[in-house]
Amino acid sequence: MGAFNRNISSPIDDLDSQTLNILDVSSSTEIPVDANLTIKRIKGDGLTEQNSDTYFTRTIVQDTDSVLAIELDKSLPSSKEINELNVAAEAADWVHFIDISTKILSVDHALGAITLASAIENSAPIEVISELIDNGAQLDFIVLVSLIRKADIDYLQGFISLGLNIHMESSVGENGLTYASKILSTKMFNFLLSNGVSVKPSSLGYDPLDFILKNAAKGRNITIFAQKLLEYGAPIELSHLRFLTELREKDYNNFIELTKKVPELDLIG
Repeated sequence: MGAFNRNISSPIDDLDSQTLNILDVSSSTEIPVDANLTIKRIKGDGLTEQNSDTYFTRTIVQDTDSVLAIELDKSLPSSKEINELNVAAEAADWVHFIDISTKILSVDHALGAITLASAIENSAPIEVISELIDNGAQLDFIVLVSLIRKADIDYLQGFISLGLNIHMESSVGENGLTYASKILSTKMFNFLLSNGVSVKPSSLGYDPLDFILKNAAKGRNITIFAQKLLEYGAPIELSHLRFLTELREKDYNNFIELTKKVPELDLIG
């Protein structure tokens, strides 16, 4: 699936060479698999449980306080079906795509993340999305992230008309504005902000301003993002001071320029 694929190492032994593409909130990963999976979100920075029946594998994403947990059992649709699904989507063969999706969703509705991710990446007509939902696919946070990454407001509006909640939060307290801030998507950031998505979604993990300041420490121009978050009421907290300190130490000139343009952030001298 092109730019969405990213390899990670797996703690799971004796798996065959087949692969299944799944979508994390911060990246897509490619994991060897020959069994069924249920996608879950857990808090932490590593394996939280491992036994003969259940395995967890961590993502390589560094900008999140959560990991993607993959629970394996014995009834997964074959990777041939998954590959066939992606080929059908890339060819815009939506009749065949729906047929394969129906089979996959009959195994577990949690696998709807796979079908919807493939549909979104390949700009499936909204009628196709509607049929996937009718067949059990859910408009969850993974779907919202896929749409933010796509950065097509008209396409997003179609999902909203089908019931997508742009205010939803992940299990670790991130919302769509958090993710738009993480990837500095100006279009989606402005859309979500102007439609009332919270600038402070949760006390868990990093908030939008945290990610904006982390981007500043990487040398990116975040002035407009910071100004708008503060304009819409984002509080300045201890974590933000930490990132400002990091920015001052790494790039003093950038720190001075930012605090001149956004004086509210001039808190550490």
